[in-house]
Amino acid sequence: SKLRRLETATQFGHYIEAFNINTNGWAANYVYKRLKFMNNKLVSQVVTLVFLAIWHGWYIGYYLTFVNEFIVMKFEAEFSKIWNNSKKVQKWKHHPSFHTLTSIFGWLYVHFFLAHCFLPFPLKTAHRIFKAYTSLFF
Repeated sequence: SKLRRLETATQFGHYIEAFNINTNGWAANYVYKRLKFMNNKLVSQVVTLVFLAIWHGWYIGYYLTFVNEFIVMKFEAEFSKIWNNSKKVQKWKHHPSFHTLTSIFGWLYVHFFLAHCFLPFPLKTAHRIFKAYTSLFF
């Protein structure tokens, strides 16, 4: 279920898949996929995220949240390439506790950084966001 996916997310992609399902599906079908003619996945992703930010309103917090989402998703894609091509990781996969440990570390990663990435959304204004981030020693 989507709720289980949300609660057990080990990547931000899982969280995004399970959150705001109708809006994400609509944006994928009516914005992202319609930009296929550009033949550039990166541009399609950026335009879709900018569209979603505009959809929510004009506060800087919305835009910063979607910038954070873009950065995290790019990081995860690059990290996954390195991780999946690692010879050490291929050896570790045979260990009985591999799946459990990677799931725990993935869950901790998502839930530690989730607040940092989505913090601008409810705070909305630059003053509030900056105040909150400086209290987190960013």
